[in-house]
Amino acid sequence: MLEILLLCWICQKIKVAALSRKRKPRLFTVMTVIVWFVFELIGCLVALNSGVLGYSIYGYAFLFAAIGALICYIFTKLFPMGTYEIPVTVSGDGRLPGAQMMPTQSNVIVVRDKSFSGVAASFEIVLNGHSLGKIKNGEQFSATTEYAQNIIVAKNGLYGNSSKPFIFSVSPGTTAEIHFKGGKFQPKICTGCVQMTAESASSYSAHAGLQQ
Repeated sequence: MLEILLLCWICQKIKVAALSRKRKPRLFTVMTVIVWFVFELIGCLVALNSGVLGYSIYGYAFLFAAIGALICYIFTKLFPMGTYEIPVTVSGDGRLPGAQMMPTQSNVIVVRDKSFSGVAASFEIVLNGHSLGKIKNGEQFSATTEYAQNIIVAKNGLYGNSSKPFIFSVSPGTTAEIHFKGGKFQPKICTGCVQMTAESASSYSAHAGLQQ
């Protein structure tokens, strides 16, 4: 039982390490479980071949399993960076769960900067689950938000796919300018807002849920 609990704790550490490298954690956690039991078996065989008897065999098995887990952790931490993002969880109405309502609404200006990429496509801008309308190349329009934490998505009317969500926070009574170009939001040139990662949004939502 203690071994299973320890292995679960190790897998959690491996998961965090994989996410820090922007990789899907499932492959790495499954690898860790397999390596753990394989190395444990190797430890038992080494102990038996060395003439070790009794409970000392478990010591060898645990030592080899721990070495295998350490190898998996180092392997995961040194794995090349990927592009995986934790899927953003939204509530039934399309907004971030636990998003705080502000005492004063803020303005959101969406600017589609001119670009040859996707020039013929019109994108439907969806803010917190509500459609703001379609925006063409070089156009802009404004809206308001009553939430401090927001999620905005652009849906491609030509191909039917959606852009990567842009998650951001705003202060009450301010104006956020969101730039969109070539089918992607441009966080580096957005103003009046603070970008939130999927990890921070998920952590915030979980924390807000505990407080409710």
